Amino acid sequence: MDWIDIDNKTSATRRFTLQYSVTPDSALNKTSVGIRFRMESIIDDAGIPSGITNHENYRYIFKIRGAEGNDGWVEFEEDKIYGSGGSSSTSRITTITVAHDEDRRGSFEISAKIFDIIDVIFAERTIDLPQIDLPPPKAWIEAIDTSGNSIPLPYPAVGSGGVTINTMVDGGRNANGDFLGTVIGEDKLCYEISFASLEPIEYEKFLGIFNRNGGGRFVNTYSVFDPRKNEFVEMKMYVGDRSGRPLQLDKNAMPTRWMDVKATLIEV
Repeated sequence: MDWIDIDNKTSATRRFTLQYSVTPDSALNKTSVGIRFRMESIIDDAGIPSGITNHENYRYIFKIRGAEGNDGWVEFEEDKIYGSGGSSSTSRITTITVAHDEDRRGSFEISAKIFDIIDVIFAERTIDLPQIDLPPPKAWIEAIDTSGNSIPLPYPAVGSGGVTINTMVDGGRNANGDFLGTVIGEDKLCYEISFASLEPIEYEKFLGIFNRNGGGRFVNTYSVFDPRKNEFVEMKMYVGDRSGRPLQLDKNAMPTRWMDVKATLIEV
């Protein structure tokens, strides 16, 4: 978690810092926002912390507001007194995690005020953080269009998404039953993908990637996970047969959902 300074002040014996942090989580479509108040003793030339007392009390008021999807704001306020306990360094942290809306946008504001028994250390101020737009989460398989844009395929059904490494061999067995032959070319990856169900618009977009009459292509570049390298790689693959069955029809005989959608991608 990276902390960004909001303000800092120094007294004869103490250094005070007010900070905030923003930690987006693209996979969960959430962002954690935190406020931290840090107090440190100033070290003298002899390396001894100055101004240490048995106990010093500070009061802090932290407020964080975040837009929770389309359901309004999540608000958190903490107003407490805590003591340094005579330590040379101490900090107080308040954090909330807020879900973004369906467009993966998040808006936040923070407010903080810190004071000791007598004086205000940091006057209350409110900070509107920049809007956070999360990128789409990494998909198991992504098609790459001619402009280099990623088109994420829906996540496959649990237990599907099998990966096969095909090795082509030209050979046979001689009269003694011994195998004679050679490997032809490089090994090829084959992905079997299956979706438990798709909305009609999802199925249309999925088929559109391969629909040559609608701007799609038989051979596309894909970002896929290569278990031989334990990482995602880009490779050209062609598509095999695609299949699916409608779950039910509406009053206009239009499918309302597709079930058991299957396809195969084979490395070129």
